[in-house]
Amino acid sequence: MLKEYNVKQRKRLEMYFRCLSSTCIRGLLGRYYVVYEFDFSNVFFKRGLIKNACERWNIEDANSFHRQIRWLLEDGNRAEYRSLHARLATLSETSRSKYLEAHKDHEDFVNLKVVAQGIHQLPSGDISAFGLAWVIYLSRIGYVEDYLKKEEAWEYKIEAARQLQERYSSWADYYIAYSLGSKFSLVQSGGLDNLFETGLQKLMRNSSILYREAVWGQNLQPEAT
Repeated sequence: MLKEYNVKQRKRLEMYFRCLSSTCIRGLLGRYYVVYEFDFSNVFFKRGLIKNACERWNIEDANSFHRQIRWLLEDGNRAEYRSLHARLATLSETSRSKYLEAHKDHEDFVNLKVVAQGIHQLPSGDISAFGLAWVIYLSRIGYVEDYLKKEEAWEYKIEAARQLQERYSSWADYYIAYSLGSKFSLVQSGGLDNLFETGLQKLMRNSSILYREAVWGQNLQPEAT
């Protein structure tokens, strides 16, 4: 598949993939790894990012890597979120508040609260953005960690980007869905939301890259040479 893309399109799509996965990088390095790709050097801060990502998803070897990638592609908590969203979306604001109040002692209350907060922001209830962004980010990591061949990494990134374009119509829609998915994932694991900005937040606020070099509707099919 990779050989079907000319060099110019590859470079453009790699920038697009870096922008899509910049949601997964918080702090000062978020913008850096939009401009630059991970490489095979053992730079300290790059190793730290890779270590944190692998620990987050319990990746220890190639088998666990592929297993996690498939789960993120196919589920990534989206089914449970959509189920809770469907439960709350049919209720009026008053009924929804009463429903949440009545479920304060239920084990799924924290999850319900996150979904309720995103009812109007994400009417579709589709948080696929979260898992698919991580597919792209982990594919970038997987190649330099030798869990993936370059061709495999490209195929994963193309598939994730294709699904994202089918589900969302803009960078803003994508960011909202990712943010809610990230929060949902964090509360499920007992974590706390991180206050550091992601790379994508910085791009949306301070850069023209998303509107000039990495427009949302990138052509993902091979272009003629």
